[in-house]
Amino acid sequence: MDPEHEYLPPADLATWRVVPGDTNSDKHEDGTWAIVAGDGDEYDLYIEVGDAHRPKETAQFIIDAVTGHAQRLRLQRALAHIQQLRAQQTDDELIPADSRLPDVRKLAHLMSVVGDLAHEVGRVVPHSERAAHRERLYEHLAQVAVTTVAWMEATIDSSIPALPDLTTS
Repeated sequence: MDPEHEYLPPADLATWRVVPGDTNSDKHEDGTWAIVAGDGDEYDLYIEVGDAHRPKETAQFIIDAVTGHAQRLRLQRALAHIQQLRAQQTDDELIPADSRLPDVRKLAHLMSVVGDLAHEVGRVVPHSERAAHRERLYEHLAQVAVTTVAWMEATIDSSIPALPDLTTS
C-alpha cells in the first residue's frame, strides 16, 4: 500500500509519544525510534522512524508538527462556528453586543448561559449517551463563547487604545 494514502486509525493526539523502536532496545539515539499513540500496552498507531539523520528528534518533530496542525484546525473550526453563531443572532435577542445594555444585564445573561453549561456538566450520563452529551456540551460551550465575544465587541471602542493587532500574524 502506498504510504501516502495509507489509512491511519483514529488516535487521541494527546497520547502520541516517541519510544524506542522494536529493534532499539538499548535506546541508542541513532537507532530506530517510533511514533506511537494510544493507551495501554497495544498501540493504536505505530510508525517507525529509522532512516533519518536523527531518528528520535525527527519522530518528535513529526509529533509536534501533527499535533500543532491539529490544534490550529480545531481552533479555526471553533472560531468559525462562533463567528457563524454571532452572525445568526438577531437584534431582538438579548445579546451583550448592544453597547447600550448595562454591564449588569450583560453579566446576568452570561451567567445564565454559564448556568446552562454547568447543568449539562453536572449530569450523570450513561455510557450509551456520551456522544449526545458531548454534542450538548459543545453547544453550551459555544453559547458561552458567543455571549462572551458579543460582550467583548461591545467594549471595543476608541477608549481602549492598546488592543493587539492580530491581523499581522
